[in-house]
Amino acid sequence: MHPQSLLASSAVGALIALAAVPAQAQSEPSTVDELVVTAAPYAVSLDTITTSVNLLSAEEISLAPPAGIGDLLSGLPGLRSTAYGPGASRPVIRGLAGPRVLLLQNGVGMVDASSLSPDHAVPTEAGQASRIEVLRGPSTLAYGGSGIGGVVNVLDDRVPSRRPDGRMEGRGAISWSSADNGRAASGAAMVDAGPLVLVFDGSTRRSDDYATPVRPVSDRLAAEEGLVRSADKTLRNVSLEADAWGLGASLLGGDGGFLGLSVKRTDTGYGLPFEQVVSESEPELIRLHMKQTRWDLRGETPVHDGWIEKVRLAVGRADYEHAEIKIEEGKAGT
Repeated sequence: MHPQSLLASSAVGALIALAAVPAQAQSEPSTVDELVVTAAPYAVSLDTITTSVNLLSAEEISLAPPAGIGDLLSGLPGLRSTAYGPGASRPVIRGLAGPRVLLLQNGVGMVDASSLSPDHAVPTEAGQASRIEVLRGPSTLAYGGSGIGGVVNVLDDRVPSRRPDGRMEGRGAISWSSADNGRAASGAAMVDAGPLVLVFDGSTRRSDDYATPVRPVSDRLAAEEGLVRSADKTLRNVSLEADAWGLGASLLGGDGGFLGLSVKRTDTGYGLPFEQVVSESEPELIRLHMKQTRWDLRGETPVHDGWIEKVRLAVGRADYEHAEIKIEEGKAGT
């Protein structure tokens, strides 16, 4: 037996590992992966040092309670959400929000106003997603310099890049919640139609004002500000109606390439919470209505010769409308 020693240092200390190698194996060539040893209890490969990715699969999304994209991701390591009721939730990554967190649909921008203010909804429904990726750290540089906090990429199969297993495949989910009388349903189907593959998907979500275990205005805030709180144990003006549907088609090649077009329609209406205290003046109640029609053209073709592996095309166009309606006046203030 010939003992060998391996010394690996890190910012927090040093790790010494002793390995006994049989004498007969000394003459055999061996390959050892280069490792980066850190304070973690396991070795990290050098080619993953810049990678920090969370992935939500279609199954995990289907089993999660129906929610906006921010609330859905809240609770993952380093992620929280803005809180303007169930209608408007946007991810906060490591304390950074707004334009510092880049939201993408299949690698292309959302084309919306959600980064301008936390009370603006994101025009995507999680029930239509087949996968959601959250990137942090240096890996976000592949998407430009604006998403320094992180990148959230919502992926769907609306432009299919593969054929279904069999003639047709699909998925669906139905849910109900008691605190807000929430109802949600979503479904998607992929059909093999000869040279084309067709996809249909849709989702709908409804919820009322939701019950709270205590009054919405906290004891501490009421004491500090001298407020008289409403007796309600319900958060008012946060009801939600969200509908989305989409369809797409792709022409698939025999070499793994494809070219397809899709359209998606999102229509969302929701209220914003207000300060529920006893006051001489009536609170100004705001309700937001957001609509978007989005077209996406995507394609990919492999390149078998030369130093280019494949060529990808992704183009998105959206018609976006956002209105902030004063409920008392019944007209848009913004």
